[in-house]
Amino acid sequence: MRNSFWETALVAPLLMSFIIGTAPTTTFAQDEATEDLGKQVFTTEAAPNCGICHTLADAGAVGEIGPNLDDLMPSEERVRAAVLGGFEAMPSYEGVLTPEQIDAVAAYVAEVAGTGG
Repeated sequence: MRNSFWETALVAPLLMSFIIGTAPTTTFAQDEATEDLGKQVFTTEAAPNCGICHTLADAGAVGEIGPNLDDLMPSEERVRAAVLGGFEAMPSYEGVLTPEQIDAVAAYVAEVAGTGG
């Protein structure tokens, strides 16, 4: 019998961690907390906030200055690079946001972009 995607994606890492004696590195609660923090950074904590310039349905943002993130669907690495280094009219948030906030907003945007909120 063939394993479903969910069996492979969710069960296999847990089974392997049990076999080799290590704990999984993330949990659903950690992922949810990171997503919540990322959304908070996107909508309120970054100054100026990201939604002023970007469209992202999950965040209720309809900015039109920067790229529409739902259309672009950037990777986590691409978001992190833009947040750290700035891009064109976008300022750098390095030193403004904490590394935890930057990681969270990068993970959040990469996860929800293009999902329709």
